[in-house]
Amino acid sequence: MNFKQKQNMRFYRDIFLMCIGEIIVAFALNVFVVNKGMYSGGVLGLCQIAVNLLKKAFPFLGAPHTNYAGVLSYIINIPLFIQCYRKLGKSYFFRNILCVTVQSVALTLIPMNLVEIHDTLVSIIAGGILGGIGAGIVFYAHGSGGGTDIIGLLWIQKNPNASIGKMTVGTNVLVYGLCAILFNIETAIQSIFYSIIYSILLDKIHSENIASEVLIFTKKNPTPIIKWTTKHIKRGMSTWNAIGEYTKENTSVLFTIVSKYEISELEEFINRYDENAFIVKVHDVSVSGNFNKKM
Repeated sequence: MNFKQKQNMRFYRDIFLMCIGEIIVAFALNVFVVNKGMYSGGVLGLCQIAVNLLKKAFPFLGAPHTNYAGVLSYIINIPLFIQCYRKLGKSYFFRNILCVTVQSVALTLIPMNLVEIHDTLVSIIAGGILGGIGAGIVFYAHGSGGGTDIIGLLWIQKNPNASIGKMTVGTNVLVYGLCAILFNIETAIQSIFYSIIYSILLDKIHSENIASEVLIFTKKNPTPIIKWTTKHIKRGMSTWNAIGEYTKENTSVLFTIVSKYEISELEEFINRYDENAFIVKVHDVSVSGNFNKKM
């Protein structure tokens, strides 16, 4: 199997994983969270609040066990899709629109009463675990849930020191604050516990934004490696000339910072280009300044 075929296989694998992950997220939300009157965070949580207020004002609207928050979330994401296409690239746009579409359809079609759970604590734990696993699978496949993910990346482009995590926390504070005001404190607290479990599981699975330092030592022309890195994973490189003290031969040293999942693609290309290249990888390095964080 050549390099192009491996890339195609990886692409179709990612599509499959994104779809499975979003279905798991939707199942967890509908059956364990929304069915118990709890709320997710982010844009989807705000949509849940809006849908519930509309149902209270107009009880005749919609089927009783159908979650229409996904439909509203999709509508809200449309202008974000446009900005995503313009500023984050076609690939990220396609992955976002696929994920949000699958999630919205699944949220609408999966009945909230599909599984009856009487214990609220069990629902909180099960919803958090399943939802975190599903979201982790989506991010592992380089997907995204839209909403705050897109807003966060657009924000980072303007302010490199910004944090998607901080923005997500801010959005969740708004969502759960509204829950406490519009509904009751108990609902807000239960939703917060669900969100904590969800976040813990997501962090355990998802390591896309773990920055990794890569040093490459090659005796061949480094230009193809630099061009491939710039074109395919959109990362820059620094280079300098060195001398191997053991062989006394000239060596090119290339340095870059990539996310953890980008390393495998980079390493695969380097091994194909120069099987004698020497690669040093250091994971979880601290990077500040103009480093492009990706989902």
